[in-house]
Amino acid sequence: MLLLVALKTQSINGFELAKEIRKNDPRGFIVFITSHSEMSYLTFTYKIEAMDYIIKDDYKNIQRRIIECIQSVTKRVKNNDKQGKYLTIKTDDRILHEPLENILFIETSSRAHRIILHSKKRKIEFYGKIKEIAAKLDQRFIRTHRSFLVNKDHIKEVDLAKGIVYMNNGQKCLLSTRMRKNLE
Repeated sequence: MLLLVALKTQSINGFELAKEIRKNDPRGFIVFITSHSEMSYLTFTYKIEAMDYIIKDDYKNIQRRIIECIQSVTKRVKNNDKQGKYLTIKTDDRILHEPLENILFIETSSRAHRIILHSKKRKIEFYGKIKEIAAKLDQRFIRTHRSFLVNKDHIKEVDLAKGIVYMNNGQKCLLSTRMRKNLE
């Protein structure tokens, strides 16, 4: 998301607003347009990672820089779509973006109303329902059991007699009789 904000209030300044935006969208694009060139260092103090800091010196320069920002965001978004898609997960205090190709499987947790995402590099437990997560994923993910959602690209072997799906990393997922048709 590219966000251009005109802010005129005494209760919150642009840097504080950008910090709040960054909490909710860690990958968003933030552009400051201001007449205070001396305050640009605050983007580092607030750890905002602004895309641009445009000084209101002349109208044509502002217009050109905004157009450049929009073009840059458009190019980045198109390139990101080519690289792959992400599953966005909100944990207690963070928002995480996990590339779909890195997700091995998702299972229900022993803790109520929580699920566990197993990826190539990490394991993340968060509040959610497998059914809701399944709706956000693409065709490479299948239900093998009411408690498991598996990425077909990471299946090593399926033991139909034992009802077990073996993943590339050695982990096992359950396979119910009813869900076997999903593997065909």
